[in-house]
Amino acid sequence: MANPLEKEVVVTEGGTTPQSTDRHRSPDFPPSIQSILAGVSVAFDNDAPNQYYRPIDAVIKLRIEVPPGPNVPAGSNLCTIKFGSEYVDSGGKPLPPIVLDCDESPGFATAIRALWLTSNTFMLRNDNVLPNGIFRLRFVTQPSL
Repeated sequence: MANPLEKEVVVTEGGTTPQSTDRHRSPDFPPSIQSILAGVSVAFDNDAPNQYYRPIDAVIKLRIEVPPGPNVPAGSNLCTIKFGSEYVDSGGKPLPPIVLDCDESPGFATAIRALWLTSNTFMLRNDNVLPNGIFRLRFVTQPSL
């Protein structure tokens, strides 16, 4: 069976090439943020220089804000990210993707990790105490091989 995420494209003279059908790279099927820890703000990062970012499964840019007050204890489940489309193998069976993370928070290593990956979701957990501040994280999601 062919990969359901691939599409054969036929280009004729004077025609245009249709956009990719990879739902994980389409802003028409965005991921969502769920089960946010009380007292913490988690949103897609649309601040400069990301003002043109539209959430997609393949690249998830997050802005986590911890307001003044008590710090967030280490080992807290910050939120769950739900993919806009389920990741599946070439036969259409659910398959958790690979998630790589990048912490872009200057001067502080947040050690926020993606855990408990499924074909539909992953959870964010911090390994260190999070003081008040704004933390920027990037997650690159790729289908498993």
